[in-house]
Amino acid sequence: MYNAVLLAVDLQSTGSYSAHDLAAREVAAALIQSTSPRLHVLGIYQYDTINTRRLPLAMVGPYRDEQMYRTDTRIVRTLDAYIAPLATAGMAVSTLWRVGPLRDAVVQAATAINADLLIVGTPGQRKRFCRAHSVLLQLSQEAPCPVLLVSPGQRCDTETTCVVPWEQRTACASHGPPRPSG
Repeated sequence: MYNAVLLAVDLQSTGSYSAHDLAAREVAAALIQSTSPRLHVLGIYQYDTINTRRLPLAMVGPYRDEQMYRTDTRIVRTLDAYIAPLATAGMAVSTLWRVGPLRDAVVQAATAINADLLIVGTPGQRKRFCRAHSVLLQLSQEAPCPVLLVSPGQRCDTETTCVVPWEQRTACASHGPPRPSG
């Protein structure tokens, strides 16, 4: 059914993975166990803006390089920890890293590996969801393969993970409408 599955993990905002990313990992693991494709995990992030106004000009380049190295190292460790349960279970997993905007990085990676399916965890925080809504919508239109958006089971009573197509984001077909939080 699928030869290459791409699981995209957005590490831009916090430098770590969320419950939504963990739910996406669960779905990817279940899918590749049943169909045996290769899973590619993509970590996406951006470098922080650094205030270098008070640094001597000769120090700006080395300081920026050091900050980029630290960010790269932290992201690699985070992504390695994220895929560790998959590798421990004996699944074929490869990692990719991209620096840049989420949509562009995911489309480029999906095209490069010739992905048959793209799995993305939906953003969790309400503010972040509003910003990411348009990015995910554009991603679903520009991706070279089908996009599966995954949300953790906080909205479902009987499942740990609820997989909802984008068009049905406000209601889960098998578990009814989203439950009010709180």
